[in-house]
Amino acid sequence: MTLDSYRLIRENTYSDPRKEMLMEKKLQVQELYKFAMDREDNVFLNDRAFIQSPRIFDRKFVDTIHHKITVETILKEDWIECGDYLKYDNMVWLCLNSYCFHGLYCRATFMSCDWEIYWVDECGELKRQYVID
Repeated sequence: MTLDSYRLIRENTYSDPRKEMLMEKKLQVQELYKFAMDREDNVFLNDRAFIQSPRIFDRKFVDTIHHKITVETILKEDWIECGDYLKYDNMVWLCLNSYCFHGLYCRATFMSCDWEIYWVDECGELKRQYVID
């Protein structure tokens, strides 16, 4: 009986239940993100400020020098890609992997960069890059 009434409602509203569920989930993610206690201000992605401050959590030491963090953001303009650099907590972090979940939010793992290498390119310009040893 319950399934029949659900099907009747679906036929009369002409909506896609998957799209409706995704929209409800998007509203839920936005509301939870708004009140997240682990959001950090003054964080830069590739020397650009985030539009909405990202969530930064799950900080763990990998060994005595390196540590990892997990970063989440919900705006597509703030999404993170592998190889991006993050400036946070007076440190530079390199994105090791990222994944965007159904267009709702992006989660990335970063590792602290403890070295900066310098070289001169073919035009004679001094270049530099943060790296993980």
